[in-house]
Amino acid sequence: DGIRHHDISRRMENIIYSRHLSEFKKDKYGGLRKRKNTNTKNLDYNNISDQLTKEELYEVLKNMNELPPENELMNLWHQSLSVGKHMNEMLTELKSIIQPYLDKYESKYNESRRSEATWFKCLADIGENLLDMELRYNNEFKRLLNKEPTLDNIKDHIYSCILAFDETKQDLYKKYKDFFERIIDNKEFRNRFNF
Repeated sequence: DGIRHHDISRRMENIIYSRHLSEFKKDKYGGLRKRKNTNTKNLDYNNISDQLTKEELYEVLKNMNELPPENELMNLWHQSLSVGKHMNEMLTELKSIIQPYLDKYESKYNESRRSEATWFKCLADIGENLLDMELRYNNEFKRLLNKEPTLDNIKDHIYSCILAFDETKQDLYKKYKDFFERIIDNKEFRNRFNF
C-alpha cells in the first residue's frame, strides 16, 4: 500500500470528497453565480437555498444598520461560510492542469486503487483544510454570539473569516498547481510518489 498521503481514515476521505464534490456540482451551494440587475436592497440573506455572491454579501453587510435577531444572524453566517468555502473556479483550473496526466496514467488504475488517485488526494486535502477552518470559525462565531456582540463585532468576524478562507484557498491552489506541474514535467518525481 505504501505510505498514506493523509493521516485521516478512508471513511473521512470519502465524506470530505463527497461533500466537496456535491458543493462543486451544485452551484447554489458552491457560492458564486452570475446575477443580472440585482437590486441590493432586495437581497435576502435569510433564503439560504439561494446563495449570495461575495459582492452581494458585502453589500448586505455594508447596508446593515442594526444587529438582526439571532436566527437571521445564523442565516447570514451560513451565507458567509458558503462564500468563504467557494472555490469552484480554482478546482476547475486545477483539474484542467492535471487532467492530461490523469487520462494517461491514472485511468489504468483498477477500482481498488481509485481512492488513492492524485485528484482524490487533492480534493480530500482541500476539503479537510476547509472543513477544519469551517469548524474553527463556527465555534468562534458561536462564542461571539454568547458574548452579546455588536454589529461591528459580527461584521468584523465575517470579513476576517472570508479573508482567512481566501488566503487558505490561494495557498492550497498554489500548492496543488505547483505539485501537479512537477508531476507532469518530471518522470522521476512521478516514480518517487508512485504516480
